[in-house]
Amino acid sequence: TAVAIMKLNEAGKLQLEDKVFGENGILQGGFYDEIRDKKIYQVEVRHLLNHTSGWSKRSYGDPMFIPHKIATEMGGSTSPSLDTIIEFILSKRMPYRPGKYYDYSNFGYALLGKVIEEISGQPYEEYVKEDILKPLGIRHMRLAKNLPEDRFENEVAYYDFSTNNVRPALDGSGELVSNTYSFDIEALAAAGGWLATPTDLLKFLVAIDGFKNTPDILSNKSLLTMIKPGHGRNRPYGWGGITADNTWWRTGTLAGTSAVMKRLDNGISWVALTNTSNRRSRYFNGSANYIMQQSFEQMQEWPQKDLFALSYY
Repeated sequence: TAVAIMKLNEAGKLQLEDKVFGENGILQGGFYDEIRDKKIYQVEVRHLLNHTSGWSKRSYGDPMFIPHKIATEMGGSTSPSLDTIIEFILSKRMPYRPGKYYDYSNFGYALLGKVIEEISGQPYEEYVKEDILKPLGIRHMRLAKNLPEDRFENEVAYYDFSTNNVRPALDGSGELVSNTYSFDIEALAAAGGWLATPTDLLKFLVAIDGFKNTPDILSNKSLLTMIKPGHGRNRPYGWGGITADNTWWRTGTLAGTSAVMKRLDNGISWVALTNTSNRRSRYFNGSANYIMQQSFEQMQEWPQKDLFALSYY
């Protein structure tokens, strides 16, 4: 999602300082004009990119994971659409002035999906596939579906072995289902709703790593802007963080899956995914990192074949 925003920025279609709402904002009309707190008019695209928009999970929880609460207040479906979630948020007070504090926001990235649609004139998924994934030879990466019966061909099942591993189903039936299928991944979409293989993610990673041995899909200026925005809360765009030794990293966790991708300064990049979670899942990223470091130290010779050229479907 961050890369898609930078692509549109490079094309001159938006500026990172553009306002998201208001008379001169990107998103206008309908519920976008029904804003309770005037601070929301100060939200810029860059604030959404580095989680400094001014919204906080401390207020009422992560809005992408409280469907029943939103449905109770807003009425309608027990699985509220992203539009309903946005309407819910815009009807609330904003805790902070945009740009002042960092507070990780899935909602902010879901909102960036709407920005991408408005600016590109295409559905979010279609724009990303056509302008980012297809040129990189990534053919099967797509947005995931909510229900197990809607699993795609070759998609894994997801397992959660944590202590409290059941929650009410999205359909409001009251039935308890596995945590792995209790949240709305389709509404999450631009905030982490992608389905991919490790190879998909690695193809994507090497196209935004800044190294010269493979062409990047963004300019050096854009890549540097992503890792060092240079304004306010100096958090990167898209990446989880940049370490002192210039390692770029990103992690992600949902019930039933964890992911970690790293770009090391020595030219090595790697991705690890799992389709299982348990009470120790918070240690997954550290464990994966340890295992990979040990493996690299034991490598005597790297394979000469281009693994990306091999069929893995």
